[in-house]
Amino acid sequence: MTRTQRSLCIAIAILAAAALLLREPLREFAEGMLTCNMFAAADNDSFDPGPAIGSRFPGLRARLDGREITLIEEFAGGKGALLVVLDSLASPYSRKQLLQLQEYRDHFGDAGLGVVVLSADTPRDLQDFAQRRDIDLPLLADDHTLSLRTLGLLENAAAGESGRPEVHPGTLVIDMHGIIAGKFFLSDPARRIDAAAALALALKLLDT
Repeated sequence: MTRTQRSLCIAIAILAAAALLLREPLREFAEGMLTCNMFAAADNDSFDPGPAIGSRFPGLRARLDGREITLIEEFAGGKGALLVVLDSLASPYSRKQLLQLQEYRDHFGDAGLGVVVLSADTPRDLQDFAQRRDIDLPLLADDHTLSLRTLGLLENAAAGESGRPEVHPGTLVIDMHGIIAGKFFLSDPARRIDAAAALALALKLLDT
């Protein structure tokens, strides 16, 4: 091997090592740019999937910590609960929304609202993400889409082009009697209601 070839090999090795070290920061930077304007302050479009406002919450069939969850009451606060539906943690928008919800958890709790997250991810995927990012919100796994089908939040029964179900992400506001007081769903799945706005809107609905 010539001196030039050795130098080239060393340079390639250095570049490869740098790429490995910077991979995660670069990915986070790219996701930050992609999601920088994803949060909305209100639900101003006509997109309205899911159960009707004023109807009784139909229940759940999801998994948490090895047990089946069928009732949302155990997660509710004194005024009710927010069920936040994510499409999948494979989506950078869902990851960012979940991180923001975690930041606002105490604000919801202080206002008398429980927050529970429902996702089409597996229990293992949810647990791994929660451990890596210090998430202690209840993350319900609906990887068989039983709850999502009951709630009417699947685009269709078949999987989409990605091989995963096409889920409508959004939020249901459920009062202390199990009645759906409101919901926030945006037609663009890359847009989500800001956590602070969701808190204010939910309190207004429940107080009314």
